[in-house]
Amino acid sequence: MEFVPDELDWRLCNLLRSDGRRTNTDLARELNVSESLVRRKLKRLIDADFLRVVAAANPQKLGFVLDVWGALSVAPGKISSVVVALNALEPVRYAAVVSGSYDVFFEVLFQDQEQFYEFLTQSLAAIDGITSVQTWHILRVEKRNFDWMFTSDQSSGDLGRESS
Repeated sequence: MEFVPDELDWRLCNLLRSDGRRTNTDLARELNVSESLVRRKLKRLIDADFLRVVAAANPQKLGFVLDVWGALSVAPGKISSVVVALNALEPVRYAAVVSGSYDVFFEVLFQDQEQFYEFLTQSLAAIDGITSVQTWHILRVEKRNFDWMFTSDQSSGDLGRESS
């Protein structure tokens, strides 16, 4: 059975978006429900892979000053194996199969230019099925937002925007 969040689930998610460390007691107080209900709701949201509570670190503050986006063209029939191999590489933070001129987009983080060079010339070069690589060095991140609004109105296409 597919998980369908109710209005209380959405409200709970919205409370956690600004501070994922809030206690169940604090959340229950604000939602005017019991702490046990909050605990059960959170467990269900997490178990259904609807919600993940994580720490979002600033990569630059951790010394990862080189942020690179890349795109791969892949030989027919090799997308799955290329993505598995790409995902196994430590610097890869994001990978997606896409439509259009490329087959796979990815994001990697490095502490210096030498790490990036080794990634291109050794790690990517070792993956069978990649036919071309295009990369873009991100010069400055203007917005990295993890604080977007959850709404229960998914059918309108307005997920993530405040209601008027």
